[in-house]
Amino acid sequence: MGIRGKSGARVQTFHDTIDDVALRAQELDAAEYNVYYALARFTDGVHSREATHALGIQSFFIDLDSGENKSYASPEECLTALREFLQETHFPEPGVVHSGHGIHAYWPIDPELTPAQ
Repeated sequence: MGIRGKSGARVQTFHDTIDDVALRAQELDAAEYNVYYALARFTDGVHSREATHALGIQSFFIDLDSGENKSYASPEECLTALREFLQETHFPEPGVVHSGHGIHAYWPIDPELTPAQ
C-alpha cells in the first residue's frame, strides 16, 4: 500500500493479509490520507513494488487520469473513453473506481496470472 502523506511525501507499507490491508486502509481513510495500492502479489520479505519481485496478479486494469496536462479534462471524459473502449473491444463491464483525478477500471481474473503468463 502506498500513502501520500499530508506533507506530500510518499510512504510504502507492505501487508501479509487482505485483512491487514483493509484495517490499515480504514485507519488512513479516517485520517484523510491519499492511499494507493499495488495490484500484484510480491515476493515474501521483499519490500519492493518493482516488477522483478511480482509473483502474480488477479486483474487486468486501466488507469485513466484527467486534469491539467493529462489526456482527459475530467473524470467524465475518462468514463466516455472507457465506454468507447468497451464498445470497440467487446470487453465485459469492469469494476470502476473514481481515483480522485480520473478513473480506474478493473477486470478480475481467476486464477492468478504469473509474470511469464
